Amino acid sequence: MERRPRSVAVLAVVLMAALAVPLLSLFVGTIVGLGFPLLLLAFRSLVVPLTAAVMNLLAAAASFGVLVAIFQWGWGPDLLGLGEEGPIASFLPIIMLSLLFGLSTDHQVFLVSRMHEEWVHTRDNARAVRVGLAQTSRVIDSAALIMVCVFLAFVLSGDYGAAMAGVGLAAVALDAFIPRTALVPAAMHLLGRSDWWLPAALEKRLPHLAVEPKEDAAGPVAPAASVLPAQRGSASVVHGFVRTADGEPVEGAAVALPAPGGRRVDRVVSLADGAYVVSVPSPGGYLLPVTAAPYGSRAARVDVAGGPLVYDVELTPGEVDSVN
Repeated sequence: MERRPRSVAVLAVVLMAALAVPLLSLFVGTIVGLGFPLLLLAFRSLVVPLTAAVMNLLAAAASFGVLVAIFQWGWGPDLLGLGEEGPIASFLPIIMLSLLFGLSTDHQVFLVSRMHEEWVHTRDNARAVRVGLAQTSRVIDSAALIMVCVFLAFVLSGDYGAAMAGVGLAAVALDAFIPRTALVPAAMHLLGRSDWWLPAALEKRLPHLAVEPKEDAAGPVAPAASVLPAQRGSASVVHGFVRTADGEPVEGAAVALPAPGGRRVDRVVSLADGAYVVSVPSPGGYLLPVTAAPYGSRAARVDVAGGPLVYDVELTPGEVDSVN
């Protein structure tokens, strides 16, 4: 009577292992097939969902590789106090994949949405990749590091199955450190403006789905008669980097853009990589003062045409520059 429950349990494990391979393939195909059109609608690009799918599969292969190397090949289980190597639980790959694809898609949307926002404003792909990576990579890596610490705590439980699950789920964090914040920005930088390409036929037929809602207007629109001459025309931007004479980025530099009449049009603060973007209401000549203690200040006249203008600023400690 005691052998029947054990034999049923063994049979259940054997059946689960036999069904794991075909079900795993179907599971991966379903996730990739559902994620691709959603990212296509969100970013209106073929490259973004394609890179997301490739990097998700690459991260999954790397996570499985870590699991196999430790628990089947015996690379370091003694250091973790797990004893000898053994088989991997058949249910673990499905759990790892479900968590991996969810987190990796979250990282992809968080990273690329900032790049897309910068691309919409500047139409400069290289700058969009730099700014998006600079502003989101720390958050992504910090969240992944927290996940690693939490999942590796399972190893301390002393249970072989729990330790295997902890190592496998901690390996999922490889997606944040290598594919998401290294390979994705590198690929998007090399592809250039092709990152945001979408065939005209799809552009007309696909519904518009924004990742973030549109911002409400700050206030009522002024009548046409009260608009200054410098404000007529198409809006644009001035963007670039604030650096020292040695080429080091200057973070926290105040960059302003006053109108010819003295009214301030826009004011921003440079990012960690020294990048800045100020809005220009219309083409024309503007004064661009930049100040950052203790790097001094500098002001220059910029002439904005119909499109975005790239203007890099170099600050020297103790120098005060002015332009009438």
